[in-house]
Amino acid sequence: HPPAFPAWVAVVVDVVVEVAEVRSRSIRYDIRVEKLNGQEAARGKLAIACVRMDPETGALASAAVPERMARLLRTPSSI
Repeated sequence: HPPAFPAWVAVVVDVVVEVAEVRSRSIRYDIRVEKLNGQEAARGKLAIACVRMDPETGALASAAVPERMARLLRTPSSI
């Protein structure tokens, strides 16, 4: 849906990024941009794929999200 207000250059906003899903080879985030009063300006999603790059060819191949990272991303945070 369209934003409730335009975000001009001089407007201070909060960007809220939340982990929506941690899969074996990717991570999905939900993102909201809000005015300081909580009014939503924009929302979106961001998907990150975990890959390995072959150092000789530069070719990318799908890789597993490291378990430690996956565990940390699945742990609720108060940051």
